[in-house]
Amino acid sequence: MDLAAMGGRYPPGSPLRENQLGMFGENTHVPSTPPSNIRNLIAQKEKELLALSEQRMGALNVRTREIEERLRGKESELAQAKQQFQQLTTDFRYNLKLLEDRDAELERLDASVAAHRAAAEKAEAGLAQ
Repeated sequence: MDLAAMGGRYPPGSPLRENQLGMFGENTHVPSTPPSNIRNLIAQKEKELLALSEQRMGALNVRTREIEERLRGKESELAQAKQQFQQLTTDFRYNLKLLEDRDAELERLDASVAAHRAAAEKAEAGLAQ
């Protein structure tokens, strides 16, 4: 149906007609809200929105502080772990150097023992003749 042909009105029984006419028929008049009431409602809603925004910001600020505190704790743990790693690295290098020196000393002593054995065997061979 064409609304222009019906004078801009919706057909009877249409939900749109009921919205246009109101719940109780054509002669029902919906009272308009005075401008001052609208302004008061707008101001009230703005205050509610501001309060909600402040509440959310407060919650976000608390969460931010908690996260920053946890971050500082983790950074402290990381610094301590780095320090421990550095100490372990230093200790490892020192121990490695000790082992290298010990191995060199053992090789020198093994060579000395071999030389003394050879000399002893030569001396025994000379005595046996």
